[in-house]
Amino acid sequence: MVGVSDWHVSGQGRDAAPPPVGRPLLSLTLAALMDDVHAHSGAVYLLTPGEPVLEMAVMAGLPRAFAAPWERVGLSAPIPVAEAARDRRLVWVSGEEDMARHYPRIAVVLPYPFALAALPVATDRATYGAVFVTWPGSHPPELSDREQDHLIAACDRLALRLERAVEEGRPIHPEPDLIAPASVATVAGTLGAVEAVRMVARLPYGLCALDLHGRISFANAAAADLLGLPVSGLLGTQLWATVPWLNDPVYEDRYRAALLSQQ
Repeated sequence: MVGVSDWHVSGQGRDAAPPPVGRPLLSLTLAALMDDVHAHSGAVYLLTPGEPVLEMAVMAGLPRAFAAPWERVGLSAPIPVAEAARDRRLVWVSGEEDMARHYPRIAVVLPYPFALAALPVATDRATYGAVFVTWPGSHPPELSDREQDHLIAACDRLALRLERAVEEGRPIHPEPDLIAPASVATVAGTLGAVEAVRMVARLPYGLCALDLHGRISFANAAAADLLGLPVSGLLGTQLWATVPWLNDPVYEDRYRAALLSQQ
């Protein structure tokens, strides 16, 4: 491993270091990368100063609970981001069977159909961290040339910006995760959205929407009648905690499977 001694992740920079970059560098880069390759989740890891350890600096698309066991991992760990940073290469996991074959510990925790790519964030002189992104299990078994080119180019650009930050003594901080859906107030700001909500409210079928944490973000009157609870008593609660007959780990597991597999 090269060039980690001068790398500062949080407030541990040089005494005379200027303030950190104003724009959220990591989250903007991750969001743009995911959009370019149509990935539905991802994360950026940074090397910890003075340690052979990767720490998750920002995650997007899924609650961080999905990656909780791997928020802080050693470079020697048998997981894709560590291998990508350690070997300075792209690591591709094509799906559920491939994950079980090469990374059984991850497959046990996340036994769902999804594809994953992990890449180093490195220049010729130093390694600064790694990135991973995921796709639904319906992704083809191979990365396309276009996807690979976009992934490598984005990570190379990020590495150059981090190298410049190190040279200028600017620390890069962890950033808020990108998982918050648009609020009801934001969505209802357009006439079409308002009419859609009214239409759903008139349907005789019980309907509800869940956010990325499994919390109820919308429920119509028919759902409230079926459940015997007011809409106000449903909003913000987890479905399997509010509805007694769904209070079984299998239902939360099915929801996690739907989030990762997008099925």
